[in-house]
Amino acid sequence: MKTVIIIKARNSLSALIDGLKRGSPVLVMNWRRPVAKLEAVTGEREGNQAGMLARLVRDGLVRPRRTMPSSYVFSIHPPHAVAGASVVEAVLEERREER
Repeated sequence: MKTVIIIKARNSLSALIDGLKRGSPVLVMNWRRPVAKLEAVTGEREGNQAGMLARLVRDGLVRPRRTMPSSYVFSIHPPHAVAGASVVEAVLEERREER
């Protein structure tokens, strides 16, 4: 994320907006303190799942997958809950079994 001070942001607002169109958000600083974040407005609604995922990818917090998950992931069965059982014990048991 690009960082600029307030005076530079004011003097080069057009250039910053052009950068926003390319997907480069800007953090505006005042005396080494962030005061604003400029980011492009997207056509997606941020409330839906696709919009939230797009925002996480755009912010660099998650990466989109590059390949399909292994079929092994879908072939194993998750553990069943047992009344009175400890979740910690179940995790430790799975680790002992190397699952």
